[in-house]
Amino acid sequence: MKRRHYRGVTAFFYALAHTVIYLLDKGALALTVGEYSKLYIWTGWIAFLIFVPLAIPSNEA
Repeated sequence: MKRRHYRGVTAFFYALAHTVIYLLDKGALALTVGEYSKLYIWTGWIAFLIFVPLAIPSNEA
């Protein structure tokens, strides 16, 4: 059960790092708005938004 928790948190931080690197690579948020018509962009953002509420209560505090 503990391993499952660590895998979930690791997956969230991987998705977070991927998102940050994507935004830094594009250079501006305005450039990414033009790509919203592509399905894979929506899939990535929706997956990241699903991760956020799952990762919030997953701290050790």
